[in-house]
Amino acid sequence: AFELATEAGELDLAIVAAIVYIGMPRIDRSQRNAEWLGYWSPPDESVEIMERCLEAMPADHRWRSVVTLGLSNQMFGAHHDQQRADDLAREGLALMRLTGDDRSLCEGLVSMARAHTRTFSEAECVAMLTEAIEIADRVGYRKIELRGRKALMGIALDQRDLAAAREQAAIAERV
Repeated sequence: AFELATEAGELDLAIVAAIVYIGMPRIDRSQRNAEWLGYWSPPDESVEIMERCLEAMPADHRWRSVVTLGLSNQMFGAHHDQQRADDLAREGLALMRLTGDDRSLCEGLVSMARAHTRTFSEAECVAMLTEAIEIADRVGYRKIELRGRKALMGIALDQRDLAAAREQAAIAERV
């Protein structure tokens, strides 16, 4: 589908095909699930497809931030250039902040904090999760808020801070 759309000169359709190929939900639909960037698929072909999308996109394309973060996740495996993956994660989040799309920003923050613990320090992950939870709470994205709280609970458990983990669990129960 990606190749056919590319050959036909349909950039948006090619991007959607690439996003679906790597396992992300359709970005061209307003209703998405909250498991946005939580998973990556290891085939090198997915990196190549996402690279080609990024190269074909104008700098101001509305989905550039999503493709950048998707590519970063695809490069998570150790056999890829980890510095480039880290740079793409930071760039993608910076671009996402400029879009004004609260839902995508929340999803991106939670997914990057969960998947890129090598890229971001623990303090950065906590700050990103806290920001995502605050936005999600303000605009009513409960599934994203719960994912953020679950991730904060995991960090608290890693630190052996049972009080903080219990606090996040209690808040999550009320959401």
